Amino acid sequence: MKNNFMFFSIGLLRLFRAFIGVLLFFQLWTIVEITYTWLTNLSTLTEDNKSTMIIWIMIKISILLIVGILFFGLKFIVNKLHNNWKGISHPDKI
Repeated sequence: MKNNFMFFSIGLLRLFRAFIGVLLFFQLWTIVEITYTWLTNLSTLTEDNKSTMIIWIMIKISILLIVGILFFGLKFIVNKLHNNWKGISHPDKI
């Protein structure tokens, strides 16, 4: 019973980590997109637009940091659980 629970919980954490990885990629992509759009159209920006763009980039960077910490923190947790379950490190770590 314990083995099934560990397998299920590690699998769910890996699935959640994959979802977090997609969010991480999406945040990074939108930061690049916003910055590129902003830099290619500097002449059309007003002061209001500039402040709005800076606020959006700051929000995106904050979300990127939080999601990045979750992504790498989950990696640590999954590897620790796998080590406790199997008694050896995960093969991907070698």
